[in-house]
Amino acid sequence: MELKDAALAPPPNVQAEITKLQDTADLYTRKIEIERRRVEDLDHHLQLSDLKILEQRRAMGGIHAAKENSHQVRTNPKS
Repeated sequence: MELKDAALAPPPNVQAEITKLQDTADLYTRKIEIERRRVEDLDHHLQLSDLKILEQRRAMGGIHAAKENSHQVRTNPKS
């Protein structure tokens, strides 16, 4: 019975390597989670920036406002 248990248990150096690999895996899992949160935060800021850009375009008269204003000035010159 003791031989069977000894054959199933990994040697101490293998167990230490397994523990080290598990710690490394945990470290990378934490780093991935931090990066995922960073990406979410950047996506949120990007969405807010896009909304602000759209609001400013609407306030200016749309994306063709400069062209339309230029056309009006050419066709209706002030005398």
